[in-house]
Amino acid sequence: IIIGNRASYRLSSLLPQSTLKDNDVIINIGAHIGVFALIASSVVPRGKVYAIEASKDTFNLLRINVAINKLENISIHQIAVADKKGLCTLYHDTGHWGHSITKQISRHTEIVNSLTLEDFLTENGIKRCNFLYLNCEGAEFPILLSSSRHTLEKFDRILADCHTHLWLKNTIDDLLSHLQANGLDARLLENEGGYNRIIAMNPVL
Repeated sequence: IIIGNRASYRLSSLLPQSTLKDNDVIINIGAHIGVFALIASSVVPRGKVYAIEASKDTFNLLRINVAINKLENISIHQIAVADKKGLCTLYHDTGHWGHSITKQISRHTEIVNSLTLEDFLTENGIKRCNFLYLNCEGAEFPILLSSSRHTLEKFDRILADCHTHLWLKNTIDDLLSHLQANGLDARLLENEGGYNRIIAMNPVL
């Protein structure tokens, strides 16, 4: 199902007016089995794609997909990006996607290491990211809302799928306001890819 839907993960679909260069840096939070990461790696062959997946089983499929495709410009990480560093509970959905750290979906869980977006940038020596794509089942809210201006200004473009049914503490307007207050041009894309999405860009672009 995921691979059959790969057209929706193309950069031309996610960022229709994108001018990404072949040496750019892309971060994908919620990489699942790697469909977007594999597509993105071909767009930045001289750059880097950081694929982050929290679930151990799903991460193993991501690892295998990257290995059999011999993609050396993809860096894979089994970790949860959140609003704090430490440990968090990943709640499993009934299928093999949709797992979330923000809402209990079933009684099946796993404990995963977590860190903040700034922590991830620092630990991987990333001074600038040209495209951040978040498809992380509600965690986009705490990740971005806890990120400071110092962190957010390191991104050229941010695209976040908004899973409002999995995060009830804030609204999309709260997220838009936070991004705008910290120097990004942010707007809502309604009903894109099955969810409302937020696109935020560095105004210099």
